[in-house]
Amino acid sequence: MALPAQILFASEQIYQAERIVSFLQKRGFVVVVVDEFDPEYDWNAIDAIICVPGIVTQQLFEDLRTSDDRPLLVWVTDDLDEYLENNHSIADLILPNHPIYVEQQLEIMLSSQVNMNQIREQLDQQLKRREEIELLKNAIVRNVSHEMRTPLLQVKAAVSLITEEIGTVRLAEMATNAMTRLESNIQNVTMLGTSLDIELKPMFLPSAVESTIKSLERAKGSKDETNRIQLLIEKNLPPVLADKVGISTAIRLLIENALKFSDDNVDVIARKKGDHVYVAVQDYGIGIAEEKLKDIFDLFFQVDGSTTRHYGGMGIGLALVKLILEHHNCEIFVESEPGRGSIFYFFLEVADPNRLFS
Repeated sequence: MALPAQILFASEQIYQAERIVSFLQKRGFVVVVVDEFDPEYDWNAIDAIICVPGIVTQQLFEDLRTSDDRPLLVWVTDDLDEYLENNHSIADLILPNHPIYVEQQLEIMLSSQVNMNQIREQLDQQLKRREEIELLKNAIVRNVSHEMRTPLLQVKAAVSLITEEIGTVRLAEMATNAMTRLESNIQNVTMLGTSLDIELKPMFLPSAVESTIKSLERAKGSKDETNRIQLLIEKNLPPVLADKVGISTAIRLLIENALKFSDDNVDVIARKKGDHVYVAVQDYGIGIAEEKLKDIFDLFFQVDGSTTRHYGGMGIGLALVKLILEHHNCEIFVESEPGRGSIFYFFLEVADPNRLFS
C-alpha cells in the first residue's frame, strides 16, 4: 500500500464530517469525499472506507470482506451499542458519531493498517527474492553438472584404457588434462562464491601473461591451441598496481573465451597509455550481437541458447572477470561485431615507482 493512505469518505449523515476530513488530511491521509459509492471503484487502491450503516454499505462491506487485499471498513453510527452487538463481523471498526472518537480510533487503526501492509510488502519481496535464489541455484546445478561431466567422462575413458591395456602415456595425459580442467572449473566457482582476496601491489604484467600461457598449456595438454595466441606486448612496460593471481585469472579467462569462440589467432595486447596500461584480448571468431553486449557479463549468460552445449562453459568466466576487475577499481569493456570477432579490454593503473622496493 502506498503512503499516504487513501480514504474513501461517504459524508452523508456523519456529524462534523468536515472536521474529520480536516483531521485526516493534516495527518497526511488522502481523503476522497463522496455522496454515494460507485461500483466501478478500484477498491484495491483504497485503504479505508468510512460511512454510515445501511443496506448499500452493508452489502458492500460483505462483498469486500471476501477479499484478502481490501480496505479498512469503518461504520460511524449514533446507535453504537446496537451495531456493535449485531454487526461486528461486517465492519472492521464501528465508531460513535463523534469526531473525537472517530479521529482517535482512525489514527490507531490506519497506522496499524499501514504497518501491516508494509510488512506484507516486505514479505512479498522476500518471497520473490527466495524464488530468484532458487532459480539461481538451479542454474548453478545445471551449468556446473554439465561442465564437470566432460572431464569426468575423460577420466572414465582413461579407466577404460586401463581395462584394455592401452599405452600408459596416453592414459596419463587424459587423466591429467581432465583433472586440470576440473580444478580450473572448481577454482572459478569458488572465486565467485567467496570474497576475493585481492591485494594490489606493483607487478610486472608480461611475467603474469607468460605464466598464464603456461597454465593454459598444462590445462589443454598440448600447445596446439596456445600456439594460436599472439603476444603483442609493448617492450619495457612499467609495473602496474594489481593482484597477480587475480589479473592472471582474468587474462586466462579472457583468452579461454577467445579460443573457444574462434578458430583463428587470438591477440593478447598490452601497451602503455598515459598513466595506465591498456590490456586487451582480441579474437576473430563468431562475434556478439550488439543487443547482447550489455548482458554478457551477467552470471550464467550465454550468447545464444545453444552456446552452453555447442561451445561448452558454465557462463561464469566473464562474470568472474568483471568481478576481479571491479576489485581493481577498473572496468571491463567490449567491442564486437557478428562474424568478425570481439575485443575485451581494460586499463590497469601504473604503479608508483616509489612503491616498487617498499
